[in-house]
Amino acid sequence: MTNEIDDLFSEIERGREGKNQGFSMGMPKLEGIIDGVCSSTYTLIFAGTGNGKSSFALYSYVYRPLMEHLDDDKFKCTYFSLEMSTKTILARLLCLYIFDTYGISLSPKEIFSRRKNYVLCDEYYNLIKECRPWLEKLKKIVKIYDKTCNASYLYKKLIAELKNTGELEVVNSKEDTEILYKPNDPELIHTVVIDHIGLVKAKDLKAEIDAVSRVLVMLRNACGISPVVIMQINRSSGDVERRNKQFNS
Repeated sequence: MTNEIDDLFSEIERGREGKNQGFSMGMPKLEGIIDGVCSSTYTLIFAGTGNGKSSFALYSYVYRPLMEHLDDDKFKCTYFSLEMSTKTILARLLCLYIFDTYGISLSPKEIFSRRKNYVLCDEYYNLIKECRPWLEKLKKIVKIYDKTCNASYLYKKLIAELKNTGELEVVNSKEDTEILYKPNDPELIHTVVIDHIGLVKAKDLKAEIDAVSRVLVMLRNACGISPVVIMQINRSSGDVERRNKQFNS
Protein backbone atom coordinates (compact mmCIF):
# COMPACT_ATOMS: atom_id res chain seq x y z
CA MET A 1 0.00 0.00 0.00
CA THR A 2 1.27 3.46 -0.86
CA ASN A 3 2.38 5.51 2.10
CA GLU A 4 1.23 9.09 1.50
CA ILE A 5 3.83 10.50 3.88
CA ASP A 6 6.60 8.72 1.97
CA ASP A 7 5.19 10.21 -1.24
CA LEU A 8 5.23 13.67 0.35
CA PHE A 9 8.88 13.41 1.36
CA SER A 10 9.81 11.91 -2.01
CA GLU A 11 8.34 14.97 -3.73
CA ILE A 12 10.16 17.31 -1.34
CA GLU A 13 13.44 15.53 -2.06
CA ARG A 14 12.82 15.78 -5.83
CA GLY A 15 12.44 19.51 -5.37
CA ARG A 16 15.71 19.74 -3.44
CA GLU A 17 17.39 18.01 -6.38
CA GLY A 18 15.98 20.64 -8.76
CA LYS A 19 13.58 18.22 -10.46
CA ASN A 20 10.37 20.18 -9.74
CA GLN A 21 11.35 23.41 -11.47
CA GLY A 22 9.55 22.64 -14.72
CA PHE A 23 10.56 23.61 -18.24
CA SER A 24 10.78 27.17 -19.50
CA MET A 25 7.74 28.79 -21.11
CA GLY A 26 9.87 31.55 -22.61
CA MET A 27 8.12 34.07 -20.35
CA PRO A 28 10.23 34.66 -17.21
CA LYS A 29 7.77 36.99 -15.44
CA LEU A 30 4.88 34.59 -15.96
CA GLU A 31 7.00 31.65 -14.78
CA GLY A 32 7.39 33.44 -11.46
CA ILE A 33 3.65 32.99 -11.00
CA ILE A 34 2.76 29.62 -12.57
CA ASP A 35 6.06 27.71 -12.30
CA GLY A 36 6.65 26.93 -15.98
CA VAL A 37 5.76 23.65 -17.68
CA CYS A 38 5.63 21.11 -14.86
CA SER A 39 4.66 17.49 -14.47
CA SER A 40 1.20 16.56 -13.11
CA THR A 41 -0.16 20.09 -13.54
CA TYR A 42 -3.60 20.97 -14.93
CA THR A 43 -3.67 24.35 -16.72
CA LEU A 44 -6.81 26.09 -18.00
CA ILE A 45 -6.36 28.83 -20.62
CA PHE A 46 -9.61 30.78 -20.60
CA ALA A 47 -10.33 33.85 -22.75
CA GLY A 48 -12.55 35.29 -25.47
CA THR A 49 -12.40 34.83 -29.22
CA GLY A 50 -9.26 36.18 -30.90
CA ASN A 51 -7.34 36.78 -27.67
CA GLY A 52 -4.46 34.44 -28.60
CA LYS A 53 -5.28 31.37 -26.51
CA SER A 54 -3.98 28.86 -29.07
CA SER A 55 -0.94 31.02 -29.90
CA PHE A 56 -0.04 31.22 -26.21
CA ALA A 57 -0.45 27.46 -25.72
CA LEU A 58 1.57 26.64 -28.84
CA TYR A 59 4.42 28.94 -27.85
CA SER A 60 4.66 28.37 -24.10
CA TYR A 61 3.48 24.76 -23.68
CA VAL A 62 4.70 23.23 -26.94
CA TYR A 63 7.37 25.24 -28.78
CA ARG A 64 9.53 26.50 -25.87
CA PRO A 65 9.84 23.17 -24.01
CA LEU A 66 10.25 21.41 -27.38
CA MET A 67 13.22 23.59 -28.26
CA GLU A 68 14.73 23.21 -24.80
CA HIS A 69 14.52 19.41 -24.99
CA LEU A 70 14.69 18.69 -28.71
CA ASP A 71 17.37 16.00 -28.35
CA ASP A 72 17.17 14.66 -24.79
CA ASP A 73 13.79 12.82 -24.74
CA LYS A 74 12.60 14.73 -21.66
CA PHE A 75 9.51 16.28 -23.26
CA LYS A 76 6.46 14.85 -25.02
CA CYS A 77 3.28 16.56 -26.20
CA THR A 78 -0.05 15.12 -27.32
CA TYR A 79 -2.09 17.83 -29.03
CA PHE A 80 -5.83 17.39 -29.63
CA SER A 81 -6.67 20.12 -32.13
CA LEU A 82 -10.43 20.38 -32.50
CA GLU A 83 -10.29 23.57 -34.57
CA MET A 84 -7.09 23.61 -36.65
CA SER A 85 -5.71 20.92 -38.96
CA THR A 86 -2.41 19.17 -38.30
CA LYS A 87 -0.71 21.01 -41.17
CA THR A 88 -1.83 24.36 -39.73
CA ILE A 89 -0.42 23.47 -36.30
CA LEU A 90 2.87 22.42 -37.91
CA ALA A 91 2.97 25.61 -39.99
CA ARG A 92 2.47 27.78 -36.89
CA LEU A 93 5.27 25.98 -35.06
CA LEU A 94 7.46 26.29 -38.16
CA CYS A 95 6.85 30.07 -38.24
CA LEU A 96 8.11 30.31 -34.64
CA TYR A 97 11.21 28.29 -35.49
CA ILE A 98 12.00 30.36 -38.61
CA PHE A 99 11.71 33.60 -36.67
CA ASP A 100 13.91 32.29 -33.82
CA THR A 101 16.51 30.81 -36.17
CA TYR A 102 16.63 33.22 -39.09
CA GLY A 103 14.91 36.37 -37.79
CA ILE A 104 12.37 36.16 -40.62
CA SER A 105 8.69 36.73 -39.85
CA LEU A 106 6.37 34.47 -41.83
CA SER A 107 2.75 33.55 -41.22
CA PRO A 108 0.97 30.30 -42.08
CA LYS A 109 -0.99 32.24 -44.73
CA GLU A 110 2.31 33.22 -46.36
CA ILE A 111 3.75 29.73 -46.09
CA PHE A 112 0.67 28.33 -47.85
CA SER A 113 0.48 31.33 -50.27
CA ARG A 114 -3.05 32.09 -49.05
CA ARG A 115 -2.49 35.80 -48.62
CA LYS A 116 -4.08 37.80 -51.41
CA ASN A 117 -1.67 38.78 -54.21
CA TYR A 118 1.16 36.84 -52.56
CA VAL A 119 3.10 33.73 -53.56
CA LEU A 120 5.86 32.29 -51.40
CA CYS A 121 9.18 33.20 -53.02
CA ASP A 122 11.97 30.75 -53.87
CA GLU A 123 14.20 32.14 -51.11
CA TYR A 124 11.67 31.42 -48.37
CA TYR A 125 10.64 28.12 -49.91
CA ASN A 126 14.26 26.93 -49.89
CA LEU A 127 14.62 28.14 -46.31
CA ILE A 128 11.54 26.12 -45.32
CA LYS A 129 13.00 23.04 -46.98
CA GLU A 130 16.12 23.49 -44.84
CA CYS A 131 13.83 23.23 -41.80
CA ARG A 132 12.57 19.75 -42.72
CA PRO A 133 15.02 17.90 -40.38
CA TRP A 134 13.71 20.06 -37.52
CA LEU A 135 10.14 19.17 -38.45
CA GLU A 136 11.05 15.47 -38.47
CA LYS A 137 12.41 15.81 -34.92
CA LEU A 138 9.29 17.72 -33.89
CA LYS A 139 6.99 14.96 -35.16
CA LYS A 140 8.74 12.43 -32.91
CA ILE A 141 7.95 14.57 -29.86
CA VAL A 142 4.59 16.18 -30.70
CA LYS A 143 1.68 13.91 -31.65
CA ILE A 144 -1.25 15.81 -33.16
CA TYR A 145 -4.83 14.53 -33.41
CA ASP A 146 -7.13 16.75 -35.46
CA LYS A 147 -10.26 14.57 -35.63
CA THR A 148 -13.53 15.03 -33.76
CA CYS A 149 -13.03 14.06 -30.15
CA ASN A 150 -14.99 13.03 -27.08
CA ALA A 151 -13.97 11.66 -23.67
CA SER A 152 -13.88 8.05 -24.87
CA TYR A 153 -11.67 8.88 -27.87
CA LEU A 154 -9.39 11.00 -25.70
CA TYR A 155 -8.98 8.22 -23.13
CA LYS A 156 -8.23 5.60 -25.81
CA LYS A 157 -5.58 7.71 -27.53
CA LEU A 158 -3.88 8.79 -24.31
CA ILE A 159 -3.72 5.24 -22.98
CA ALA A 160 -2.03 4.20 -26.23
CA GLU A 161 0.43 7.12 -25.95
CA LEU A 162 1.22 6.31 -22.30
CA LYS A 163 1.96 2.68 -23.14
CA ASN A 164 4.80 4.00 -25.31
CA THR A 165 6.38 5.86 -22.39
CA GLY A 166 6.01 3.35 -19.57
CA GLU A 167 4.47 0.19 -18.16
CA LEU A 168 0.71 0.66 -17.91
CA GLU A 169 -2.01 -1.61 -16.58
CA VAL A 170 -5.72 -0.80 -16.40
CA VAL A 171 -7.53 -2.67 -13.61
CA ASN A 172 -11.32 -2.60 -13.98
CA SER A 173 -13.71 -3.49 -11.19
CA LYS A 174 -17.42 -2.95 -10.53
CA GLU A 175 -16.62 -0.02 -8.25
CA ASP A 176 -13.81 1.74 -10.09
CA THR A 177 -11.08 1.77 -12.72
CA GLU A 178 -7.51 1.83 -11.43
CA ILE A 179 -4.56 2.74 -13.63
CA LEU A 180 -1.12 1.49 -12.63
CA TYR A 181 1.70 3.28 -14.41
CA LYS A 182 5.47 3.12 -14.14
CA PRO A 183 7.23 5.60 -16.47
CA ASN A 184 10.34 4.59 -18.37
CA ASP A 185 11.77 8.00 -17.47
CA PRO A 186 10.37 9.67 -14.32
CA GLU A 187 11.77 13.03 -15.51
CA LEU A 188 9.72 13.05 -18.73
CA ILE A 189 7.11 15.82 -18.85
CA HIS A 190 4.10 14.94 -21.00
CA THR A 191 1.76 17.81 -21.84
CA VAL A 192 -1.68 17.10 -23.26
CA VAL A 193 -3.27 20.09 -25.02
CA ILE A 194 -7.02 20.25 -25.74
CA ASP A 195 -7.71 23.06 -28.25
CA HIS A 196 -10.45 23.84 -27.53
CA ILE A 197 -12.65 21.85 -25.17
CA GLY A 198 -15.88 23.55 -26.25
CA LEU A 199 -15.63 21.74 -29.60
CA VAL A 200 -15.78 18.20 -28.21
CA LYS A 201 -18.28 15.94 -29.93
CA ALA A 202 -21.35 15.63 -27.75
CA LYS A 203 -25.14 15.59 -27.48
CA ASP A 204 -24.83 17.16 -24.04
CA LEU A 205 -21.84 19.52 -24.26
CA LYS A 206 -21.53 20.28 -20.55
CA ALA A 207 -21.67 16.59 -19.61
CA GLU A 208 -19.03 15.72 -22.23
CA ILE A 209 -16.73 18.55 -21.12
CA ASP A 210 -17.03 17.24 -17.55
CA ALA A 211 -16.23 13.72 -18.81
CA VAL A 212 -13.13 14.96 -20.68
CA SER A 213 -11.98 16.79 -17.55
CA ARG A 214 -12.42 13.65 -15.45
CA VAL A 215 -10.28 11.65 -17.90
CA LEU A 216 -7.56 14.30 -17.80
CA VAL A 217 -7.57 14.51 -14.00
CA MET A 218 -7.52 10.71 -13.66
CA LEU A 219 -4.53 10.39 -16.00
CA ARG A 220 -2.79 13.34 -14.38
CA ASN A 221 -3.07 11.67 -10.97
CA ALA A 222 -2.18 8.18 -12.18
CA CYS A 223 0.39 8.89 -14.90
CA GLY A 224 1.68 12.42 -14.31
CA ILE A 225 0.46 14.00 -17.54
CA SER A 226 0.07 17.79 -17.61
CA PRO A 227 -3.23 18.79 -19.26
CA VAL A 228 -3.44 22.21 -20.92
CA VAL A 229 -7.10 22.92 -21.65
CA ILE A 230 -8.08 25.84 -23.88
CA MET A 231 -11.59 27.15 -23.30
CA GLN A 232 -13.44 29.98 -24.95
CA ILE A 233 -15.54 32.47 -23.00
CA ASN A 234 -19.17 32.41 -24.05
CA ARG A 235 -19.59 35.60 -26.04
CA SER A 236 -23.31 35.94 -25.33
CA SER A 237 -22.71 35.67 -21.60
CA GLY A 238 -20.10 38.40 -21.82
CA ASP A 239 -22.51 40.61 -23.79
CA VAL A 240 -25.20 40.17 -21.13
CA GLU A 241 -22.74 41.12 -18.40
CA ARG A 242 -21.64 44.23 -20.31
CA ARG A 243 -25.25 45.29 -20.91
CA ASN A 244 -26.06 44.85 -17.22
CA LYS A 245 -23.12 47.04 -16.27
CA GLN A 246 -24.31 49.73 -18.67
CA PHE A 247 -27.86 49.64 -17.29
CA ASN A 248 -26.62 49.80 -13.68
CA SER A 249 -24.11 52.60 -14.25
